Amino acid sequence: NVRMVDPAQEPLLPLRPNVPVNVAVGALVGLMLAVAFALVRERLDNSVKGADDVENELHATFLGLLPTRDAGGKEGRRLRRAADERPPELTVHHEPLSGVAEAARALRTNLLFMNPDNPYRVVLVTSAVPAEGKTTVACSIAIALAQGGQRVCIIDCDLRRPRLHRIFDRAGDAGLTNALVGEATIDEIALPSVVPNLFTIPAGPIPPNPADMLHSERFKNLLAELSGRFDRIVIDSPPLAAVTDSAIIAKLVDGTIFVVRAFRTAVSISQHGLRALTDVDANVIGCVLNAVDYRKASSHYYQYYAYRNEGYRPEDLSKGGESVAPSAN
Repeated sequence: NVRMVDPAQEPLLPLRPNVPVNVAVGALVGLMLAVAFALVRERLDNSVKGADDVENELHATFLGLLPTRDAGGKEGRRLRRAADERPPELTVHHEPLSGVAEAARALRTNLLFMNPDNPYRVVLVTSAVPAEGKTTVACSIAIALAQGGQRVCIIDCDLRRPRLHRIFDRAGDAGLTNALVGEATIDEIALPSVVPNLFTIPAGPIPPNPADMLHSERFKNLLAELSGRFDRIVIDSPPLAAVTDSAIIAKLVDGTIFVVRAFRTAVSISQHGLRALTDVDANVIGCVLNAVDYRKASSHYYQYYAYRNEGYRPEDLSKGGESVAPSAN
C-alpha cells in the first residue's frame, strides 16, 4: 500500500532563515530608528545654533559670529602649532589671515555701520552665564577696531574673575579699582599693549564690593574721561545670571553686545540674560555667536562660511614658493 510518487531531492537553498528578507527588514528598521533618534535629539537640543535662532527665538539682531579655532583643515592645524602658548584671545592680532580674524573684521564692519550717524563709542560685552567667551569676543572686537586705525581702550570690569591682566601680561599692575579709590590716574592704568592703537586697563585688586564701585560716580566720571581720550571703549564684564554688575554698566554705555556660545547655551538661558538687560532699559546692539563649529552647522552655513574655517589666504607655497606677508593696511 506504499507507492513512491517522486524521489526525494536535497533542497539547494535553506527554507529559513530568509537572509535577503531579514537584511532588508533590518536595514529598514535601522533607518527608521536612526531618523527617529535624530528627530528626537533635534527636538531635545534647545541650544542656540545659528542666526535664525538669534532672530526668531531671542528676537535680537545678529551681529556676527566667531568660529572656533579648532575648525580643522591642514592650514588650521599648522597655525595652531605655530601659535604655541599665545593667548587665544589675541588670535586676531597674531593670525591676521585666520578665519577668526576675518570674522572679527566682519563683526567690526557690522558694528560700525549699524548706527553711522551716532556711533557706539562705549560698548559693553556680556553674556548670560560664564564660559561663553565674552572676554574672547571683547578682545577680538577691540583688536579689530584698533587695526582699523582707531584709538581703542579695553577695560576689564569683571571685578570678580578678571582675565585681561593675564592676556596682556599686566599681572600686578594698577588697574580700574586703583583708579576708583584714588590710588592711580588714568595715565598710570591705561597703558599701550602689543596691539598698535590698543590700550588696556586691567581690573586691579579685587574689591569686596564690586557692584558698589561700578555704581559710583567715580566710575561714571572715569568713563566720561576715557571717552574724551579714546575713539572706542570696549568693556568686558561678568555674566548677567551670576551678578548685577553688567546690568549696572549697561545703563552707562552706548550699547551692549550679548554673547552666546553656539551649540551650547540654551535658548531659555539666553532669553533670561536678555531680559535682565531689557529690565534696566539697556540698549542691546545685538548678539554675537561665539565658538561656532562649521562642521556642526547646517549645509548652507558651511557653504557660506567655508573659507572662514581657515581664512581666505594665499595658497600654501611650501613646494618651492615664498609665503606672502600681510600688508599693513
